[in-house]
Amino acid sequence: MHRIWTIHRLIPITVSLLLSSCAYFNTFYNAEKYFNEADRIRLEKSDKAVPLRAMDNYGKTIQKCKIVLSDFPESKYVNSAIILMAKSQFHRQEYDLAINNIKSILNSVENKQKEEAIYWIALCKWKKGNLQTAINELEDLISKSQINTIKSMAFLSLSEIFNELKDLNKSIDFLQEAGKLTNERSQKGIIYNKLAEMAFDKKDFKL
Repeated sequence: MHRIWTIHRLIPITVSLLLSSCAYFNTFYNAEKYFNEADRIRLEKSDKAVPLRAMDNYGKTIQKCKIVLSDFPESKYVNSAIILMAKSQFHRQEYDLAINNIKSILNSVENKQKEEAIYWIALCKWKKGNLQTAINELEDLISKSQINTIKSMAFLSLSEIFNELKDLNKSIDFLQEAGKLTNERSQKGIIYNKLAEMAFDKKDFKL
């Protein structure tokens, strides 16, 4: 009889835990879904200002991430939510907020998340006008990272920075390095399209 009573007490607790787990997973999943949709829209207009639909989806990503942080502060998705929120803030030009959010977890994350955090801080510094600092931090990240995805992202951003600085040769060099390291078909396509455009600009069709 005691065993049956114990089981009856455990069932509501187990159900409650399962529901809580599903809730924070769904919230974070929806945040990622909004972010990926925003990125898709933004990349389609890569040479133009971020479209309003993308900005709206980045805003929804931030809202969902904040729910994860406020309602499920002990969940395993907290650090991921903070990084995802900061990435969205970057695209919405909220650079100081993004930096502060990433710095709040910089000492508590490891491996890929830590390198990703460092990468986005460098990008925020670039957009805030601290070009040399951003260049130094991206180059340092490349030299230390063992993760090709991170290195490819850093090379790609360095290419954009040097293109902005009108140093086409360095921009092309970094873009080629990014192309060698990325395994994502869509990103590889974007990289080689950019290389073709730069080759045309240089009148150098050997690239």
